[in-house]
Order: sequence, then structure tokens, then C-alpha cells
Amino acid sequence: MAPIDMKAHSCQHCQRLVIDLADSRRRLRDLGLERRGGQDRVLFDVTIGDICVADADGCSFCTWLLDAEGEVHGRPLRSTLEARGGHTGMEGSLLMADRSPLGRIFRLTYFWLWDPASKTVVADIKCDFEVYADPDDPASPSVLTRPIESSPASAAGFARLRSWLQECRANHDECRKIASLGLVSGAAQPTNAPARLIRIDSVRGDHVMRLVTTDSLEIVPEFVALSYCWGGDQRLKCSTSTLASFMTEIPLAQLPPTLRDAVLVCGEAGFDYLWVDALCIIQDDVTDQTIEIAKMPYVYGGAVFTIAASRCSSVEQPFLATRSFGLATPPAFTLPYRCEDGAMGGVTLVKMGPAPEPIDSRGWTFQERLLSPRTIEYGTWQTRWICQESNWRMDITDGWKRDADSSPLRQDTIQCLTFDDDDLRRMGPLELGRHFRSDWQYAVQCFTGRNLTMPRDRPLAISGIAARFASKVDVGDYVAGLWKPYMHSNLLWHIAPDRIVARPTAYQGPSWSWTAVNGPVTYLQIDWEIFTTPANIALDIISCHGELVDPHAPFGALRPNSARLKARGRLVPVREVRHASAEPDSPGARKLWQLGVDFPMLAGARHDDVFYDTTELDQDDAPAGDQMAGPATFLLQVVHGLCRDTWYCCGLVLRRVQSNGPGDDPAESPAFKRVGAFFFRETRMEETRIEGESETDWERRVDLQLDWFRDVAPTEIEIM
Repeated sequence: MAPIDMKAHSCQHCQRLVIDLADSRRRLRDLGLERRGGQDRVLFDVTIGDICVADADGCSFCTWLLDAEGEVHGRPLRSTLEARGGHTGMEGSLLMADRSPLGRIFRLTYFWLWDPASKTVVADIKCDFEVYADPDDPASPSVLTRPIESSPASAAGFARLRSWLQECRANHDECRKIASLGLVSGAAQPTNAPARLIRIDSVRGDHVMRLVTTDSLEIVPEFVALSYCWGGDQRLKCSTSTLASFMTEIPLAQLPPTLRDAVLVCGEAGFDYLWVDALCIIQDDVTDQTIEIAKMPYVYGGAVFTIAASRCSSVEQPFLATRSFGLATPPAFTLPYRCEDGAMGGVTLVKMGPAPEPIDSRGWTFQERLLSPRTIEYGTWQTRWICQESNWRMDITDGWKRDADSSPLRQDTIQCLTFDDDDLRRMGPLELGRHFRSDWQYAVQCFTGRNLTMPRDRPLAISGIAARFASKVDVGDYVAGLWKPYMHSNLLWHIAPDRIVARPTAYQGPSWSWTAVNGPVTYLQIDWEIFTTPANIALDIISCHGELVDPHAPFGALRPNSARLKARGRLVPVREVRHASAEPDSPGARKLWQLGVDFPMLAGARHDDVFYDTTELDQDDAPAGDQMAGPATFLLQVVHGLCRDTWYCCGLVLRRVQSNGPGDDPAESPAFKRVGAFFFRETRMEETRIEGESETDWERRVDLQLDWFRDVAPTEIEIM
């Protein structure tokens, strides 16, 4: 193994900057800093004067400390000293650093200069240094981050992959649980098997590949799957014109680098079959695409493991390429480290920010990761083993950080999909519902933050996860990204005002579904318990249905304008105005105003929000600042009530449409489309409780006082 040479600086002055956690705890306690988070800090035995002397003597680390910008005080320490005419009056100031997390060091987040005399921070330096130790260094038990391995294609790296896989298959119960949801490799031909696999043979040391149809095989062989970024159209893919030749041979020399590396990993792991979407699905055959995409839960779930080419933004990039910084090696410094037993080691501080992987920005790869029981991830700075039990293991990377950089777009596992029958019986329906709702909605949030080349693929690109949920937990019907048993909470999605975009010109789903629009979805922050009390539910959902584009994809897209949500609820008309100072398509271009109904919450509540789904304005002929002709816009209450000292009233913003749809009877329920969501709440309601009043009477009284829909008669409507 050969780690990347970080060219870390170290000198005689650096040797004085000893990281000694035990001594730091004692000295910080003596300085009275224990209540200021002393257990999180490292105290160095140097002063500002020592740092200035080291800087003048050429110490790169001390030069960095003086020139780095502060966050609290807003300017480099050197500028502060120059403004003061030197460090006069600061001579006794000591250097400290915040570390994270407790227990072991993973990174240093801030350096501080602390003046013991005034007991104040006189300067701050935001650093965000990653901290690593060589594996054979005495500091390694306390510092889990390791040097970055330069070669992901080394013999040692492939041996490690085989070891991880063997350990997982032999000993990980949780991984076997989720793997059982995929197709059964090595068994008789199941209907959910992929239609084709790539057969890889070795002839005189070279790989020879061809497509095989799985129905021509007696059993489904063990295979490996690939998850990667296309990065545009591919120059080599299966089509109606290339299918026949691919059944004879797939030209290895024409494979793009990502696919060539996948063939190598598959062979090194000891497997003869590989599944790659571009080569195993007929790309110009809509029927074949629909059928094979519907099998995704079983393809990725049934693969022995999935190769994730995370570091590559295009199929034209090799994920097994040597890792390096090129000419942009980040600042790195080696400092001494005193272990708890007194032994001296060394750690390296390197200034590296988070490195989101390109694969985490692609919509399709989201479900590929979550459907896979095991994944070998070839990332920018490390190779990582991901499985259902990898969170509890320490040896799951070839180097660098044990935990992947956190990202709102990344999710490696879904908890409720690992529940077995004993878990389901133990939890009961309410607890299971809470898990299901939170897991599904978090998955939707991560997925919708990613990009899709074709936005109309939004329903399909998460359909595999929906199928997995449905197969694991009896949750009832699924329609356009929402689950009927949890429809009330599922309806209350929204897009942040600064992230909304125009409504798609092509149909993606019904207006009440997040599949209908583009942009990152989140959900109104409502306590789950409010949905478990029937009295809090204000909307009676009568029916919800839609016609599938293809019956082979039961969790896929719906036919345009086929979906209907029929409900009975309280509907209040409101008017909209456009702010005269706002651009027509800006998120702030509209605001809801009351019309004929007293809305105390709407008129000036402390916590009220109205979220629009898109930037469109349906009535562009209304002059700025004037009320639009109406009432065309309505608020539909979905849930209300008191929960944990907070009163909620939440629902949908609807707009009346001309008719229910082509061929519909105009005498039927009035038709609407969703254009947004509203969220009003009052906090600290405990202060309104009257002495001696029971909790039940108090909740009922507060709800009657604040529910400004209470006098509105329910109406039966249809939302398209």
C-alpha cells in the first residue's frame, strides 16, 4: 500500500505544539475553562510570542496560523497584531484548539488565543483540519483517520474487498435480511430476474465479454451490479441494432473507462457475471426499459454486491485511477501527539473540506445504493465497504476517514427495511407508522435534492425504493409518491421558497404529489403524534387513484391527468396579491391575503408560512399590487390541533380549475389543483392553561379558539 505524499511540514517549532489530551484537561480545569467545553479542547504550551518567532523563522504552520482568517473576529491574526502594533499586551495568550468529536480526534475545527488575565478570547482561527495518524503510529488507537491510499486497484485493495465480502456474507445477519428481499441467485429462474447479464470469461489473461439471457440459464448465477454516472449519452450501449452482436461479444476495447474498471473489479472479486444498465437494457426499446427498470429492487437487491463508481462524474472516467492532488496539494502539518500511556506519536493536520461524491448528485443512483445489501464504493479519497452492519465496524475503508462526509443528498441505509418479523410484532402499528413515515419522507428529501437528466423520470427513479417498502411492510396502496395510510402527512410537502422553479411543461404527476414539480422537497415540521389522534385530522380522504403508464411498473409513472384525489374538507377562499417590488417569477412575488374570514393567525402570527410549489402565476393579467380576480385560491385544512405545547393548523393551497377534466361531468365535485402548502403554529401554549383546567378541556378550548376553519362547512372536492 502506498499512501499519498501530503508533503506535510514539520520543524523544531512544530515539535513544541504537542497535542496532549490528558494534560490539556488538567490545565484547562486549572484555568477555569472546564465549563466552557474544556473537555473538547486541546491546550498548547505556546504563546502568541512563540508563534510570531516561529513565523519569522520559517515555520509554515505558524505562518498559516497568522494568515488564516478568523470567523468571530473576521480578520487574520496577523492583521490584528499589525493593528495593535505587535503582540504587546497579548504575551500571555495561549493557543487552544477545538476538537471533534469527544473521545477520539477526527478533526480540529478552531484555533483560539486565550488571554488568562482577562479570561477572554482575543483571536480565533477557523481551521477545519482533518487529523490522521499512520496505522503503525502509537497515536493510531486514538486517531482513527488514516493516510489516503493512492491506488484503489492495488493487490492489497482487491484482497481487502474479498475479505470484506467474505466476512459480510458469513457473519452479518442484517445484510442477509435485506438481501433476502432481492432475487435469489443460484435458484431456479424467478420472474424478477434481469433479462440479461454480461458474462465475463478470461482467455489467455484477457477478459472476453458477451451478453447472455437469464432465461437461457438453468439458474440465476451470482452477479455483481454497477452504479455510476452516465455523464451524458454513452458511446457503447445496448440497442435493437447492437443486441445481436453483443450476444456474441462486447468489444472490451470500446468499453468506456468506468465500465472497463467494473469488469476488472468483478473478476478480482471472483465473479463471472456483471449487470450494467447501459449494456443489459435495450436503450431504444421503451417496453424493455419499463420492464427492466421495474426489476431494479431485485437486480440491485439480488446482486452479491454493487460497485459504486462514486468519484466519477462521467462514464468516461476510470474509478480505479491513482488518487492524487496534482499541483493542488492542501496545506498539511505534522505535530507530536502524546498518548494516554505517555508514549509519543505523531499526527498530521490537513486542510481539506468536504468532498461530495459526483454519484451523490445523480437521481438514479440514490435507489441503487439503498437497494443494494452490500456496496463497494470507490470514492475520491477512499474505498469504502458499505453494508447493513458497516456502521459498527472500524475496518471498512482502505484509508482516510472512517465515516463518509455527511451530505443531505447521501443515504446509505433505511432502518425500517431491516426490520424482521420479530421487530414488526414488537413495535406495533403506531411505532411502525412513525418509522415508516420518517424513513420514507427522509428518502424523498434526499432523492429530490439530486439531479435527473430527464425530470419526467422522477416517479421511476424512486420506484424501486417504493417497491422495497411495499414488500417489507404492509403499508397499503401507493399513488404517485404518496402512501394512502399516511396520506395526510405525505400531502404536507413543500419546496423552500429560494429553490422553487417553473412548473414542468410535461406531465410528471398529479398536482398534489411532489412528483409533479421539480426541486428539493421537504416536509412541514409537524409532530408525528398529531396524526395519530383522529380528532386532529380535518380532511376526509374519500378516494385516491391514478392509471399507470405501464402495469409492469406498479410504482412508476401515471398517465397524464388520470390521477384524482377526492376528499371532504373545510375550504376557505383567499385572495392573492403581487408585491409591487417583486419580480414576476421570484419566490416573493405572491402573498396570501384574507377574504371575508377573520384569520388571526394569517394576519400576524409569529410562526406562519405559505409555500408555493412553483414560480408560475396563473393570472398574469392582474396589475401589480391589485387583488387578483377571485376567489380563485383557497386554503384546504388537512390537520389541526395541540401537540406538545404547540398548536398546529396545516394544509394545502389550492386553485380552482375550469373543469374536472376531459369528459368529466361538470355536476361532479368542484375541481382544484394544488399550488402550495400552508403551515401555521403557535408555541408555548402551556401558558394559556387555566388553573385547575384538565388537559383534555384545555386542549379542546385552545383548539376552538385558534381553529379559524371551525365554522366552515365541509365541502366535497376533487384535486387533480
